[in-house]
Amino acid sequence: MVYRLVVDRRWEIWKAPAGSQFVRSDHPVVTSTNGTQTTVLYPLSPGRCFVAGPALAEDVPQIVPDGRAVTDGQRADVNSLMASFARKSVMASPQSNDIALRAELEPALGKRWLELSRAKRFLPEHWGDLT
Repeated sequence: MVYRLVVDRRWEIWKAPAGSQFVRSDHPVVTSTNGTQTTVLYPLSPGRCFVAGPALAEDVPQIVPDGRAVTDGQRADVNSLMASFARKSVMASPQSNDIALRAELEPALGKRWLELSRAKRFLPEHWGDLT
């Protein structure tokens, strides 16, 4: 399912504004749907995030994603979405003062995951046979 969402969409690499970063969660691939438009987000590093969509790809397959600098508001929206899908944690590059980042993420941390678990609409974690 995710493959079809990614391959059929326009690809971009978003660049975080200077002095800010994208965070990753323990559930790093997030899909966001707005009506019939779907976007797939995957933070690659603190400074870059892979985005597929919501626009559909052109006829010619896109090999190299377009680069795009985003606003701090767009970066904050991505981070909030990442935090909301986190099962237990988000990861960020250490800063000298993480108070602002904590304040930005705490309201959203784990909300979507809790909604799915209450509705029993998720697959349990499976780490394979540990014996």
